[in-house]
Amino acid sequence: MSCSPSPLRWLIAALVVAALSGCATGPDGGAVDDADLPALTSSPHAGYELRQRRRALSLARQERWAEAAIAWELLVLLRPDVPAYRQRLDEVRRQVEAAAAEHGRRGAAARKRGDLERAAAHYLSVLALQPDDERAADALRAIERERNRRAYLTRSPRGGSTPPADDARPMAPAGELSGADPGEPGARLPRR
Repeated sequence: MSCSPSPLRWLIAALVVAALSGCATGPDGGAVDDADLPALTSSPHAGYELRQRRRALSLARQERWAEAAIAWELLVLLRPDVPAYRQRLDEVRRQVEAAAAEHGRRGAAARKRGDLERAAAHYLSVLALQPDDERAADALRAIERERNRRAYLTRSPRGGSTPPADDARPMAPAGELSGADPGEPGARLPRR
């Protein structure tokens, strides 16, 4: 049997260290209603646990579901013996799913209307909530292809920003200065 920690334990430890280093206070610093949560125990991590609970509740109140889910996950990792943390995490995950589905519907509707900017914004919101959502990623790729196609079709063949005028005529090569009717396309007048 090996004495080295498993990769999962390293991941958990990294999450806890990241949370401890960046989450000393809640986003708004105000009081948070956590009456339905269990009382804190007198452990060395009680201060951190309290700050993390306040942060999780505050983020949920602000409907910042993805961040709230991370905060509840950290609490579940810290105190797996507290079922209220697991329940809150499950609630927030349901909110993440609902918000992602709503943004997906709005993105599809905007794309159908041809509003590619708004559609892209909604699909990016889906990916902010659920980074592994393949449908949103595929939709963003399709939007980018459509933008590229539109940009290509509206580009001038000469590389400028406007198409050439309809009456533009090519000029004759320099050697053909005489012998042509000046009214013909491409003819040049001789020098005097």
